[in-house]
Amino acid sequence: MDPGSDRACSVSSVAAAVPAPSGDVVVSVRNLGKCYRIYDKPSDRLKQAMWRWRRQFYREFWALRHVSLEVRRGEAVGIIGRNGSGKSTLLQIIAGTLSPTEGQVTTRGRIAALLELGSGFNPDFTGRENVFLNGAILGLSTDEIEDRFDEIAAFADIGEFIDRPVQTYSTGMLLRLAFAVQAIIQPEVLVIDEALAVGDTAFQIKCMKRMENLLARGTSVLLVTHDVNTVRTFCHRAVWLEQGRVERSGEPREVTSRYLEFVLGNGQARTAANEPGSPQRVRFPGGADGATGPGQPLWPIEARRDLIRWGSGEVRIDGVSMNAEHGKTALVFDYGDRLYLEMEVRAAQEVDSADIGVGFAFRNAKGLDIITFTTWDAGHRIGPLRAGATVRLRFEVQNILAPGEYALVLNVEDVRGSARHYFDFIENALLFRVVGSRRVFSCVLPPVRCETVRPTAAERGS
Repeated sequence: MDPGSDRACSVSSVAAAVPAPSGDVVVSVRNLGKCYRIYDKPSDRLKQAMWRWRRQFYREFWALRHVSLEVRRGEAVGIIGRNGSGKSTLLQIIAGTLSPTEGQVTTRGRIAALLELGSGFNPDFTGRENVFLNGAILGLSTDEIEDRFDEIAAFADIGEFIDRPVQTYSTGMLLRLAFAVQAIIQPEVLVIDEALAVGDTAFQIKCMKRMENLLARGTSVLLVTHDVNTVRTFCHRAVWLEQGRVERSGEPREVTSRYLEFVLGNGQARTAANEPGSPQRVRFPGGADGATGPGQPLWPIEARRDLIRWGSGEVRIDGVSMNAEHGKTALVFDYGDRLYLEMEVRAAQEVDSADIGVGFAFRNAKGLDIITFTTWDAGHRIGPLRAGATVRLRFEVQNILAPGEYALVLNVEDVRGSARHYFDFIENALLFRVVGSRRVFSCVLPPVRCETVRPTAAERGS
């Protein structure tokens, strides 16, 4: 394929009416579908070949159906979904290694794909030979590859193994070389399918920095991952695939929250009554945006529509308040404040578990939980609870958060067994801001005691 050309693959009449992407769109997917034929026994394949379209000896499995999306230049799009939802199939079609059954995919510019680990590598060739082989496949000349080889070898950092057969590489070494080849060539579109998950932490950080540099230079990134934190911190947009269809697409924090609601809630999500919306600041009685000191009345949250809330509902959170020790008129706190969080939970029905936990988290604007706490992990047991019983809890925590915007996350859980069961989970119970004149270069700034240990007289004389 000519790296500077457009590529379009389409089957069926659906694609004929689809307009070509315009402007800075580098990947356009329209009404995409991929169907596999499932044969119950090998002889059915022979029967199908003989009878062709007169009889059908197979079952259809649609790995993708009616999938549409666009990726713009310099945009990072994260694709999430459970195993078998069609994520890898979608990337393979975009990368050109798999043909669609229906619909159209149009791409512009050179596409570098890191799909199945080691795909495109000849196991009998050395790492050096495979670099030249992959470069040629991607449309680079021998001179271009030679000019970039030292940079590729340095990024892979596999030492003398660069001149050994790839079949002798460990999984980590194979990943290093594969990513180095794909990233150093600066493609227009970089497609990655879970490959980074097998790398060590240091190399993952190195890869993320490299992808950030590529984004800054206009490369688009399509990333399939099960790590929602990576999607929230790195991607501009998220696409959730479920059973081969786009379940939700949009802002990463919203999409991943709904995805976690679906996966962790085991089908118990209650989203119909709480459709997503822009989180609003809570208005407390008297017109203030926050309570004025510890022990203030709780503000009810049941009727709010801006919540992302889910759970089975046997125990529910009825109210919450958060304030500082010296009194505040709004949910704006200084670094170092002692914060007081109060909440009340109510048993909607009898719960016989003695392992009920109540927890909270302070979540930053990128969707990362910076501080988390649960009563169960702290050894504080709640329950069993009779129907109608209420429990009021008060938490005290020093504010070590860096200045910025935060959301308060609340949950009530049952920790019996190997998996935690959520009775109630609220993702944006309150929004608050931390302010301060001190510059903080990390997510938190905990108090640290520091002293200089001077050398002894014997050490100075040695």
